[in-house]
Amino acid sequence: MNELIESAKGYGNKIFTSIVKHGFDNTGLTKSKIMFSNVLLHIQPVKIHKRTVKFKTTLGLGLITTYMFVALAVTGVVLMFHYVPSTALGPDGLPDAYSRMLNLRSNVFWGDFMRNMHRWAAHGMVAFVALHMLRVYLTGAHRGGREFNWVIGCILGLLTVFLSYTGYLLPWDQLAFWGVKVGTEIARLAPGGAIIRGILLGDGDVGGEALIRFYVLHVAVLPAIMGGLIAWHFWRIRKDGGLARPADTSGEKQIPDADFGEVRNNSVFKSSRSYKLVELVKGNEPKVNEEVDQMMFAWPKLIIRELLVFVGVMVLLSFVSVFFDAPLEGPADPTYPTNPAKAPWYFLGLQELTSYDGFIGGIVIPGLLAGGVMVLPYIEMFFESFSKTYRKNIPGVWFAKERALENALFIGMYIFMLALIIIGVYFRGENWAIIYPWEQVAGGGH
Repeated sequence: MNELIESAKGYGNKIFTSIVKHGFDNTGLTKSKIMFSNVLLHIQPVKIHKRTVKFKTTLGLGLITTYMFVALAVTGVVLMFHYVPSTALGPDGLPDAYSRMLNLRSNVFWGDFMRNMHRWAAHGMVAFVALHMLRVYLTGAHRGGREFNWVIGCILGLLTVFLSYTGYLLPWDQLAFWGVKVGTEIARLAPGGAIIRGILLGDGDVGGEALIRFYVLHVAVLPAIMGGLIAWHFWRIRKDGGLARPADTSGEKQIPDADFGEVRNNSVFKSSRSYKLVELVKGNEPKVNEEVDQMMFAWPKLIIRELLVFVGVMVLLSFVSVFFDAPLEGPADPTYPTNPAKAPWYFLGLQELTSYDGFIGGIVIPGLLAGGVMVLPYIEMFFESFSKTYRKNIPGVWFAKERALENALFIGMYIFMLALIIIGVYFRGENWAIIYPWEQVAGGGH
């Protein structure tokens, strides 16, 4: 019997080692293998700076945004089993797309919860992308060799808004129909906007063709593009030197070494480096200014923190989804416009600008802001290069004094757009007239 048990254990060990190519002992070599051999973890370096795991470094905003995307992908796949992008009238006299929304709310097990989670994750992702970009800029993390990754991040931000906007139409209720109607009318104002609008809608107006195209963009095209760009964004973070941090962190309070556990085979990963002068050649000098004593293994401290953020995001989304239902108005009726007809909240700033002047407010100002923000690091580099002035950049430092003007202007832009959104949501009533929030008419704000 003992021999049989030993044989079973040996067989079980063979199965385990065929899947997991390492143990879980507390050695530097094993900690390295865990990161290298895991398809999800290997995108991160084996060793990171201790500053990386501190909350104030990033506030977890980039991670939260990524986890929102994961929640959207999972809940979106579940919803696809129960949704049909069709405006054809069913036996109940309602469009199929709208009827499926009602079915999710009442007949599908956890259907309402999944729809709620998908909706709030979409809105949350838009908000956290904006906060993440604000954090990156205020800490100077868009400079110091990270300029191109800022551009990738800006593209991801625009795609996030577009991803949420394409999903906005799918319930095919009054809220969705007229919100998209407003947005596509704004697009018409741009040079070539009529062509872009026609490609998006597939027709002269919002209808069945638009629903199908928005559905394909929402469930296939945009997620595929964004998935690739997110992976590229993470890869560039690693290749650009990891998360931005001050050049000297010796004065900061770091996590005690005792918290990392004892690394027994320290000879494999030494805590110091030595260099020998072999010969003199043209080129870059060795990298000797890295704070080697401040480096730590990514496993398990970083991974545990990332998992905690993931759990927190899922708990928050679940809580909101249980107590707050995603809105659903009556079925879309092209002959009965809502008054006021409002775009989604993240487009209300644009709609507010357009109400003052269609071309300047709807195209020129937003275009300058979006394009300017995307190339902002290169604009800063331009002025530094041609003004012959040296302005010290401090990546990783919150509100660096050397960047006071840039930070103030960037915060001002955020306040400006936030004020426009608040006006659009709470202070606009019928015929886009200014009202007070307590006078808001039914169907006004989203």
